[in-house]
Amino acid sequence: MNRYVKFPEMWWRVLKARPTTEADWRIAIALLEKAKFSRVVRLTSHECAKIGISTRTRLRSLNRLGAWGLIHVRSRQKASPLITVRYLAGRQPSDG
Repeated sequence: MNRYVKFPEMWWRVLKARPTTEADWRIAIALLEKAKFSRVVRLTSHECAKIGISTRTRLRSLNRLGAWGLIHVRSRQKASPLITVRYLAGRQPSDG
């Protein structure tokens, strides 16, 4: 299956200008992939384990992305946080 993720220019600029880790990039791509259908997403520990990210690393990367203004993280007690992904393009014109 061919899959692609739209990578907003703002995300590219911010991530290139900061001292990022591989985990930050993996989390960013995972969030943008999930945000194709909804701006508010959850990124569970199980989903992160599939891409080789531990729970502590996930939280550290989410905090970094939040501090840089790319996402807003709303913590929930004993549940995966709700993440609002920012700087997404609106609906694109159809190719038809």
